[in-house]
Amino acid sequence: MHARAAASAATRTRLRLRYNIFTDSKGLDVAELTRLKDQDRSVCDYPGGGRLDRDAVIGVECDIWIPAARPDVVREDNADRLRARLVLQGANIPFSREAEKSLAGRGLVIVPDFIANAGGVICAAMGLRRFSIL
Repeated sequence: MHARAAASAATRTRLRLRYNIFTDSKGLDVAELTRLKDQDRSVCDYPGGGRLDRDAVIGVECDIWIPAARPDVVREDNADRLRARLVLQGANIPFSREAEKSLAGRGLVIVPDFIANAGGVICAAMGLRRFSIL
């Protein structure tokens, strides 16, 4: 977990793991999750909350939804379940084209992957060229 994430004012209520979603409606303690990882423990050892099936994350009501792990998470057959006001596509191509059209028709604001990830791409390119702006 990143230190800035722990210090931000946003309340995180879900954490997507490989096979499950860890959830706590009161908010996840990012510092505690970080401590667990620093101790080489699983975030599943977190003392509060519960688990959901991995596909349930699409139906969770939230302000900002960030698919950041794999492509084609949201497809035409499940796009109607998405309950967010804003989507930041952290993964490469997390939505099918049909899903994007459907969600755009609903007025959902979607920041595409190539914009949401632009900083990482720029820094990687700079690193490859051994270039620094500092």
